[in-house]
Amino acid sequence: MLDSDDNVAIESTFSLGFGMPLDYKGRSQHYLQGLGFVGGGVDVDSDARVVTTGLGADYIYWAHPRFDLRAGLQFAYRNRQAEPHEKDLMGLGGHVAFMAVAAHDDSSWIVPQFCFGPEVRIDQMWDSKTGKERTHFAFPLVVEVNLLAAGD
Repeated sequence: MLDSDDNVAIESTFSLGFGMPLDYKGRSQHYLQGLGFVGGGVDVDSDARVVTTGLGADYIYWAHPRFDLRAGLQFAYRNRQAEPHEKDLMGLGGHVAFMAVAAHDDSSWIVPQFCFGPEVRIDQMWDSKTGKERTHFAFPLVVEVNLLAAGD
């Protein structure tokens, strides 16, 4: 992750989402998902620990069995624990991901699938103590397991 103050961090997050199909006529291709995430990492410049958490909502286009295309919005909180310059950042952001389906089993109306692919994230964050703004840019590789209610 890179921010507009030229800080670099390495982070890893775990997310859990619940979604529903937006159309129920046959096998659905359109989903809405709510999710929460938590994670952490390290600030490369200061070796300070970073803790991050947040909530989000995604639209998923499911081009079964080849790929998922998703776009969403999130609220994020990020804490960089570097004394005496601890940062509590909060903000809003968005992301877009293109994920290939590596494995799936569509023998049931619940379809498990394993996906991976690149994502682009941009967050506008504010420091809760100083009010100073900064923008975060991240380009993670997303790896996930989904259980999709296919709507058959």
